[in-house]
Amino acid sequence: SYFVGTYLPGTVAQVFFLKESCAPLWEEAAQNIAALIEKLSEHRISHRDLNLSNIILVDQQPWLIDLDSMRCHWFGFMAKRALRGEWLRFQ
Repeated sequence: SYFVGTYLPGTVAQVFFLKESCAPLWEEAAQNIAALIEKLSEHRISHRDLNLSNIILVDQQPWLIDLDSMRCHWFGFMAKRALRGEWLRFQ
């Protein structure tokens, strides 16, 4: 199999949130990540491996990587349960 992607000139979130020089931008980046998680939840999608090393920030906008565990949930209650797990992993 093949994977074709594009280069993202960003910073891995794990590194971004450790850089003191990025501190003024931390809140905006965190809010954008939270909004992305909510958007995925609205569409009943969970990443299932959501941690800071799987998020690349480009101008404080999050891009997800390592998508092989993503799931689309058929039932709302399953999506809500998955969202709770996403938040726990993210925090």
